[in-house]
Amino acid sequence: RWREGFGRWIFQVLAVMGGFYAAVTRHSWRAYYNADLPSAIMGRYLIIFSVLFFTISLVTLVKIEPSQFKTKWRYFAFTQILSFGLVTFAYITLINGAVIPTDGNLLKMQGSLDGFYTELLGPYFFVLLFLIYALTNLLLWKEKKQTALTALVIGTVIYYTAGAPAYFRALNDYQTYPWLAKQISHLLPPPDPKSGDADKITVFLPPDCKSQNEMEIYGGLRTRGIEDIFVEVYSAEAVKNMDTEKGFVIEKLDGIQPRQGLPVYEFNNQEFVIIPVQK
Repeated sequence: RWREGFGRWIFQVLAVMGGFYAAVTRHSWRAYYNADLPSAIMGRYLIIFSVLFFTISLVTLVKIEPSQFKTKWRYFAFTQILSFGLVTFAYITLINGAVIPTDGNLLKMQGSLDGFYTELLGPYFFVLLFLIYALTNLLLWKEKKQTALTALVIGTVIYYTAGAPAYFRALNDYQTYPWLAKQISHLLPPPDPKSGDADKITVFLPPDCKSQNEMEIYGGLRTRGIEDIFVEVYSAEAVKNMDTEKGFVIEKLDGIQPRQGLPVYEFNNQEFVIIPVQK
C-alpha cells in the first residue's frame, strides 16, 4: 500500500533517505580525512531521520495487527529477531568496524548524538534494546496496544537516561583542548584590527594526546583570529626545530609539580601548565 496513507509516508521517507545516503557517501568518500582508512561519516543533517524513524515506530505500533502473522513464532521472528539482528549488524559495521575496515572512530559525538550514544552505552545498549523490543512485542501480541505504547515510552526514557552521565563526561573531555586554546590566545597580542595578521605560533601537545586534540587546538585558535598555527606533539627535538619564532608547550601535570612562576590551569579535573618557548 505504498501509494496511499501511511505506506506512502514510509515510501517517501525511504526515498529521501536514499538521496541523503548517496550524498553522504559521496561526500565522505571524497574527504581527505578518509584517505587510508575511513575515519568519519559526516552528515549532521541526518539527525532529522531519528525523529522520523521514532514517529514511524509509534504509528506502526498502533497500526500493526499480530493476527496478520500465521504463527506466533513468525511474528516474533519478524518483530524481535530480525529487528534486533539489523541493529546488531549496524553496530558491528559502524562501531566495531568488523564488516568494512575503519579506524574505529567513525561516530563523532558532536555530529552523531544517537550513534555516539549507542557506542557509549556499550553492552548495556543491547540489553536495554532487547528488553524494550521483547516487552513491547509481547504486549502487542496480547493486543494491549496502549500498554505497549506506555512501555515503549518508559523504555525510551530509561534508555536515554542510562547513558547521560557518560555522555556528560565525554562532552567535558571534548571541551578541554578548546578551552586550552582560549588560554593560549590570552597569552598572545590580539590580531591586527585592520589586516587581521597575528603571530605565527607552534603549539606542542602532551605525548598522550589524540589527533582529535590537535584539531581542537587548531580550531580553537583559528576561531580567535590566529590562523598561522602549527600543532605538534611535544619533544625536546621538536621544540628545537620548530618553524616559528614563538611557541607554547602544554604540559599535563598528573601530580607533577609545576614549574615555579607558571600559573596552573585547571579544567575538567585536570591540571595543565602552558610554557612559552622561543626559537
